[in-house]
Amino acid sequence: MDWLRAHATEGVRVGDAARAMHVSASLLERRFRETLGTSVYEMTLRLRLDEVRRRLRETDDTIAEITEACGWPDPAPPKRLFKKRFGVSMREWRQRRS
Repeated sequence: MDWLRAHATEGVRVGDAARAMHVSASLLERRFRETLGTSVYEMTLRLRLDEVRRRLRETDDTIAEITEACGWPDPAPPKRLFKKRFGVSMREWRQRRS
């Protein structure tokens, strides 16, 4: 988890995490799911979206700047994911929190 927290916003993938921990991707996934009840991919998305929400709340950066800083060079996919997960757009979420 420490490694994922430190690198989630770099757009890392499961294979990157497995290499950093010197295990196979399948072993990492299995142990991660056994311990935390979720996949490495899902946890990485959760960490990235948490950082998006933090930046929306604490900065005046544009949505494109925030999504890029969180590992998404194209803002369209995280915008769709954000709306699906939280039921509001990033812009609406920011307005409600300010």
